[in-house]
Amino acid sequence: MVPKPIPDFDGVDTSSLFGRQSGVDPASSHRKARVMTYLSDDINDYCFLDSETRPLPGTLPPYDDVTKCGAYAYAPTAEAVIWTYTIGDEPVDATYAARFGHYDVEWKHLNPRVRQFHKRAAAGEAWFVAWNMGFDRQIWNSQPTFPELTPEMTLDAMAQGAASNLPGGLEDAGTVLGLGGKDKRGKGLMKLFASPEGPQPDEAPAEWQEYIGYGVRDTELLRDIWKATRPLPASEWAEYWASERINDRGIAVDVDFARRAAQIAEADRTRTNAMLPGLTGGALKTIMQHVKIAEWLYDNVGSAEARDMLVSRYDEDDENEVVAAKLSAERPRVEALLAYYDALEETNDGLTDDEIAVATLLELRQFGASSSPKKFAKMLDQVDPAGRLCGQYVFNGAMQTGRYSSKGVQTHNLPRKSLGEHEAEAIEMINELEVT
Repeated sequence: MVPKPIPDFDGVDTSSLFGRQSGVDPASSHRKARVMTYLSDDINDYCFLDSETRPLPGTLPPYDDVTKCGAYAYAPTAEAVIWTYTIGDEPVDATYAARFGHYDVEWKHLNPRVRQFHKRAAAGEAWFVAWNMGFDRQIWNSQPTFPELTPEMTLDAMAQGAASNLPGGLEDAGTVLGLGGKDKRGKGLMKLFASPEGPQPDEAPAEWQEYIGYGVRDTELLRDIWKATRPLPASEWAEYWASERINDRGIAVDVDFARRAAQIAEADRTRTNAMLPGLTGGALKTIMQHVKIAEWLYDNVGSAEARDMLVSRYDEDDENEVVAAKLSAERPRVEALLAYYDALEETNDGLTDDEIAVATLLELRQFGASSSPKKFAKMLDQVDPAGRLCGQYVFNGAMQTGRYSSKGVQTHNLPRKSLGEHEAEAIEMINELEVT
């Protein structure tokens, strides 16, 4: 079935779409309503697929672990050792490797119906569906003999599931829908065969056949979830395809700068953690001990006014006295306390040794506890050979709301604050740093 086009209302008489109502201008009413068109209601226009992968021999960390480097950096150094797929309601088929290490599964080995289906998808008449399609599409396109799979040829069942308020994991989504979830043995089998040190198929034949069966059940579950969730309209899939094009294009990264910044961040974290035991009498060991830092500050700030700045919730005790129930050393409270100590220093013409220890810890907490500097190291793990950071955004990642979420470096969550007048000096210093 050829998909219906997404309506273009500019310059079109919309009365036939929305109906004429007394006093209502059709040209304005289309802004409040929208014709929902869908890709196809024929199950045979969808091919459900899943891949199981393994890093190629000699792949070095972090590119041997997709959870660390991301799909775009992982895929070029990995091979698909199992493909499971089905068109519509047909039985799930499996094509798999006999030996690992040299792209044993070639395009010609797949079922001819799937190869023909690819032509239909390229013509916009049918679509491949996977759970977290962004990963499987990258794996597909990294296989030397496979034809290109463009975003417009694909749909993500995870995105459709999120619109139906399902969790992001295939197993969890299946459990919520009462479909049984994934095979519990699957994780162990994946760990066995997806590891570069794992056995070849003929070295663990029973487990290998079980692993193939695990892939088949995954694809069956994928299809069942797809059929159980509310279809997304064509307009939303058009947004998904646009977002995948953005993910494919990626974001340019100054790799040399990121490498230097990552080393500075690591050196600063080491220096900060080394200072803490002396400042706090051994009470703190790392700047990431958020709760203990708040507790230590509360016990040592010295005044009720300063303590109140750390309290995020009060309760009543057994004698109906108001007491601090929850403390926080989050950034706004730390900044307020630093301002308090700045004023105290000016008023008293200096600080005592105990007050200096508190103020120093506050400064270390403000600049050393942020997760943002770690993003530089994460960029280096996930950047592709062209120096671009790809695949950072998740369509429908926020469930039901339709908002994007992010993964990997979390580029949507970078801090907006800067070093102000010292920024150029800091950048120049980082650029001149000798890196190893």
